[in-house]
Amino acid sequence: GEVHEALLAHCVLPRAAVSQIDAIYAARFVETLVILGTPYFSAFQYYATLLKGVRGLVYTATEYEAGRLGRFLCETLETISRWVDDRESYASKLQKLPAFSTAQSDTNAGKKKAPKGADYLDLAKAVTDWYHSMAQSFLAILGAGEYLEMRNALLVLTKMIGVFPKYRTVYSHLERTVAKVKTSDSREDIKVLAARYLGLLQREQREGKLLPFPDSKEALEAEADADEADMDVEEGERPSSKRKAAAQPAAGKSKPAPSKAVVGGGAKGGADRSSERGGRDASRGRERGGE
Repeated sequence: GEVHEALLAHCVLPRAAVSQIDAIYAARFVETLVILGTPYFSAFQYYATLLKGVRGLVYTATEYEAGRLGRFLCETLETISRWVDDRESYASKLQKLPAFSTAQSDTNAGKKKAPKGADYLDLAKAVTDWYHSMAQSFLAILGAGEYLEMRNALLVLTKMIGVFPKYRTVYSHLERTVAKVKTSDSREDIKVLAARYLGLLQREQREGKLLPFPDSKEALEAEADADEADMDVEEGERPSSKRKAAAQPAAGKSKPAPSKAVVGGGAKGGADRSSERGGRDASRGRERGGE
């Protein structure tokens, strides 16, 4: 709560407003806090505080700050996307980190309990909630008609293309609202910004980059089907590896053994030579006897 608000207000957002590079640095700094297992830092509370307060950030930004805010949010959402798009990696590497615990401290009779890590479905629900909140903020800005706020919002949205809206439901609402701004707004510069962003939005849809929400039935079933396919592939590989292992000793046994004929021939040759020597000795004995 207050810790994460203070971190944003006094550390992250001031640095993100300095330049494009600083905006990237600020987002990755927070990612590093998560990966290092910083005690008492909650990724859920931090990102909820940031992404649910987007409208206030857009409203107070200058034109240049809006571009940097867009870059910062883009890097932030890229990090979140990597986590939620890889269920196996989240379970093996991230779930046990303090940032993803369901409670930062849990005491019972003076004894501390190890906090339980949030499972993948908890993360998926949180991401869906964050995207819903951001969508509502931008739709409210574009519907209000206030010039500076609308201009800043379109600049921020353009910077976030590829990671926002990302999900089909958010896209459908945002595309409809931006198309209305493009056709009905009387200010030419707003129309130009809306037309440019609308073109980028529709390209995302044409290229098939939009996804169902990560906690939706469709997304979870697709994930389960992918896991089953991976298991089938692994099971299909095991018999072939066993056959290969069984074939290797057989190949070793197939090496030609010394020929019995050669061994036997050697013994026979030795016997023949012995008999020849015996015959010569006997003939010499008869010759001596004759003499």
